[in-house]
Amino acid sequence: MSDNKSLAKKLADKDLLEEFCSLMFDTQVNYKDLLEQLEKWGISSSIGALSRFSDSQRSQWTLARAKRQYESMLEDAGTTLDEAQKRVVAERLYGLAASPNISEKALLKMRDQEIKMAVLSQNDRKLTLLEAKVNAANEVMDDTKLSPEEKVHRWKAVFGR
Repeated sequence: MSDNKSLAKKLADKDLLEEFCSLMFDTQVNYKDLLEQLEKWGISSSIGALSRFSDSQRSQWTLARAKRQYESMLEDAGTTLDEAQKRVVAERLYGLAASPNISEKALLKMRDQEIKMAVLSQNDRKLTLLEAKVNAANEVMDDTKLSPEEKVHRWKAVFGR
């Protein structure tokens, strides 16, 4: 366990812990290549130490990644999604990102797909509401009992003008 702490401490001391975890968990670089990278940074380690480091850091890294994805989704969705849709998509992404078996590349593809699906769903709801307004306006316009002024007044009320 001390090798594990030692590796984490060595990486933290050189401000490389986050970059190394990204290589190990997000891009899933193999242990041999990770050892070579550590040597380039002037850090000595072993396959066993990498395995212990992975065991101790993976869940923390994936939860941090999930939190980053959640917060990023809430910030980046901008005006394409309403607040409720942003939260739903962000929560789905949090669940996906919390899985240590999903690569960063796959997660980003899933994120884009989730956003597209949410936008389509939201647009479908908007279309349904607009169709209901048009139907209501047509009923007003077809009502022969109303005067032209009353028709205009009700038409404006339907469309919020």
